[in-house]
Amino acid sequence: MLSKESIDVYLDKLADKILEKFGPEASIEIVVVGGAAIAINYTFRESTMDIDTFSRASAYLDDLVADVAKECSLPTDWINHNVMVTGSFTPAIAQYAKHYKTFKGVLKVFTADALTLICMKSVCCRPDSHDILDIKNILDVETDITFSQIVERFVTFYGGWDKMSMDAQMYLTKRFNAMPPDMVDMVWDMLPPSLRVGVEDKYEVCSKYYREVLLRARSKSTQHYIYSNY
Repeated sequence: MLSKESIDVYLDKLADKILEKFGPEASIEIVVVGGAAIAINYTFRESTMDIDTFSRASAYLDDLVADVAKECSLPTDWINHNVMVTGSFTPAIAQYAKHYKTFKGVLKVFTADALTLICMKSVCCRPDSHDILDIKNILDVETDITFSQIVERFVTFYGGWDKMSMDAQMYLTKRFNAMPPDMVDMVWDMLPPSLRVGVEDKYEVCSKYYREVLLRARSKSTQHYIYSNY
């Protein structure tokens, strides 16, 4: 297992290898995602099995990563770019990555930001993983994040809502008491004409109406329960 501290140690050793092979003029950037990004940025996850990364220089790093693994008795995939062949990957994550540290002046390390982590975990969301728990814990810390922000980033990454796993959809819509984005057209058709005039954010208007309908439905259900048991 890799802690935040050991991640720094091994990334520093990788930077040494970059210096040896390419010299001080080298400038290699990697974006850390997944559990390693969470371990670096948050305290609720103290370690990770490996370091998932995205880098356009991946081909140049493989041999150097193997050298560090051999010297430090690490698994050969202690740092890898397997995420780049998964359904949750998109090169657009680099646009929102935040700088973590630069090691030895040659290895610039960025980490996926909170919204990116939520979106990526919402796609993979494996049944035997901590993905939903990770999403919950990130949102518990990043209390300013809204459902609309998640939707906007997710659509930016994946072009639509359909790539989100059903478990993630159910968790997020319940947590935010929000309407699934794929219901927008249906709810829009239900709106009174007066609510459609001058609308700039179709989702927000539909979502508000959806919440009001749910609230009325729950209120009627509660009243029915009280009266039927009176």
